[in-house]
Amino acid sequence: MLAKRRSSSLKHTLGAALAVLALLSATASTSLVLITRDLDQTNAAISSTLARHDRTEDATQRLLLHDRATTSDVRDRLARDVRSALDEVVRDAPKGVEADLAMRARASGDVHLEGRDAVGDAHDALRDLGEIQRARIADQRDDARTLHDGAHVMGVATSALVIAATILLLLAVNRRIVRPLLAVANAMRKFGDGDTSVRARVSGPQEVEEMARAFNAMAERIERQEASYRVYLSSVAHDLRNPVHVLRGAVSLDSLVSEPSQAKRILGIVERQLGQIERLVDDVVDTENLRHGRLTIRRGEHDLTDIAQSVATLFTGTSNTHPIEIIAPGPINASCDAERIEEVLTNLVSNAIKYSPNGGRIRIALGATPASARIVVSDEGIGMTEKQSEEAFGAFERGATVRDKIPGRGLGLFVTRKIVEEHGGTIGVKTTLGRGSSFVIELPLREPPQPSETTSLIVDASEGSRATSTTAASTMSGAASRGGNDASRGSCLPGGGG
Repeated sequence: MLAKRRSSSLKHTLGAALAVLALLSATASTSLVLITRDLDQTNAAISSTLARHDRTEDATQRLLLHDRATTSDVRDRLARDVRSALDEVVRDAPKGVEADLAMRARASGDVHLEGRDAVGDAHDALRDLGEIQRARIADQRDDARTLHDGAHVMGVATSALVIAATILLLLAVNRRIVRPLLAVANAMRKFGDGDTSVRARVSGPQEVEEMARAFNAMAERIERQEASYRVYLSSVAHDLRNPVHVLRGAVSLDSLVSEPSQAKRILGIVERQLGQIERLVDDVVDTENLRHGRLTIRRGEHDLTDIAQSVATLFTGTSNTHPIEIIAPGPINASCDAERIEEVLTNLVSNAIKYSPNGGRIRIALGATPASARIVVSDEGIGMTEKQSEEAFGAFERGATVRDKIPGRGLGLFVTRKIVEEHGGTIGVKTTLGRGSSFVIELPLREPPQPSETTSLIVDASEGSRATSTTAASTMSGAASRGGNDASRGSCLPGGGG
């Protein structure tokens, strides 16, 4: 199986392209520098050879003038000039043929100037030296012309190469960077126009791929939430329709009721249905407030243990298979909104009962450190998969395996998380599929709780009865009993076993 090609990052792609351009530029610059240096050296050599040739021509002319002089004074003065010119020719001549000819010309010149006839040899040597110098000048000019043409060709070729490399770079950038970016932008525009099914193509450098993946994940999450929101609205409409029908029937029966007991029963039905409608309205209001960040928290010093007891009492008589046990070290004072924290615990306990269809004990364990309080609500229900636990706190999120079996709108844990976060706390879940879940809440404390012995309160949801051990010795808030065996289950900082 072929390994998936790993895309390069935008930084590395642009870095490689710039490195190629820089290498081309450096190579061309180095070549031009070397050619320019050689051209300068050639021009300097031409100038030097021209200067030597001029001195050779000067010595030849002076020697001719000396031969044509008619008076001894002029010949003596010209003899000194000839010797000086020949000395300069010898001094400037480079080693080799030029030096040999220059020495021969001076030796012949000296013989001629001393009165012996050697002028022919001197002229021949100077003529040969001049020809060699002219030939050398011609060669050096050819070299200079070649270097000049080479520099011109190099400049044109370098310019063409840089232009071609730039064009290829722009084409590569367009294909590897611009097109994927435009594709992501186009997908975003279509998504903003209402096409929630559109997804960006994952291509291009790593940064663009990460952008596309992030957009796709966001789009999938929003599409899933919108679908869940439609299901939620349908559920709300259905849940509202039932109590409305019941209320309509109760009102229609009002004229037929003659017995006070019947009227009382009908009023009880009306009260329960109105309570259901009120809860639905509260859910909708809370959801919208949370979605727009308008949740109000009214802080005060409250005992978390009292709040937990109130929640346990609230579920008295709702189920005969879900006893509720409270484990606490005593009063735990926290800076919180008591009604909101009660709502949190009510949601968690309600979920614990709802998702424990075969019954089981519900535990509310409380503990504290000097900085924070911990509340753990555990059940022995169906638990969750890892994926379900990761999505549990999203708005309208409900597991596909329970969506059609267990009623609900997927708002409880979303509201719960928001309330806890507004208090500056955190909430998480520890769960095992088929063995239950434990929701762990951490809340900041305003003042540390006073250390005391662990107290255990067990509430049977069917009758509100309290299970106590035979060693019970004290009560908490007039409702809890403490036992030696139960004390071992409580701790100053409860865990999240479930």
